[in-house]
Amino acid sequence: LFLGPKGDSQSPIKDLDSIRSMLAGNGPGALFDLPWIPFYLIIIYAFHPILGLVALCGAIVLVLLTLATEVMTRGPAARLNESAQRRSALVEAGRRNAEVLVAMGMSSRVAAKWHSANRDYLGFTRRVSNVSATTGVLSRTIRQMLQSGILGVGAWLVINGEATAGIIIAGSILFTRALAPVDAAIANAKGFVTARQGWKRLNALLAVMPEHDDVLRLPDP
Repeated sequence: LFLGPKGDSQSPIKDLDSIRSMLAGNGPGALFDLPWIPFYLIIIYAFHPILGLVALCGAIVLVLLTLATEVMTRGPAARLNESAQRRSALVEAGRRNAEVLVAMGMSSRVAAKWHSANRDYLGFTRRVSNVSATTGVLSRTIRQMLQSGILGVGAWLVINGEATAGIIIAGSILFTRALAPVDAAIANAKGFVTARQGWKRLNALLAVMPEHDDVLRLPDP
């Protein structure tokens, strides 16, 4: 494989594993459920326009939060992968040239470079995890507040005689079902970003590789 002089020989396999992990997880299911959100919102709106307006505002807030999560994790996730590759490359180089490093007294220097790369890796890991955890908690909090709001608005409509008691339960169930894919997408945002970056790197790698090597034709002996 053409990986360049500083390439990590395990990087394509790691990228393939990240794509496989994303496809095998709950992320794709959330993506397939996202197109059903307007359908649920229309049914809630049919119960009562005010319920539909509250549900629509809540869905817009959570969708914007999902987009913000993707934007905030894109840069740190890319730098996290770069630092992981640099750290792995140093480990592989040290293992392959261990005798030479010890003989030339360079083992401490290589260890210092690895510790520096490892600090960068841990720092970017912490940043990505903090963003994902913060947005996940914020998403669940907003969703619970919106669900309570739906129940409160439904109760107010029942008291004023504009809806029945069954609409409160039905509206709450449909609203929870409508926003569940958004919550799942936020929870799997890190996996989405990692898999997408791995997909781009694999495409870039395959673009510089010919599908079939040219065969050198030799004369008959």
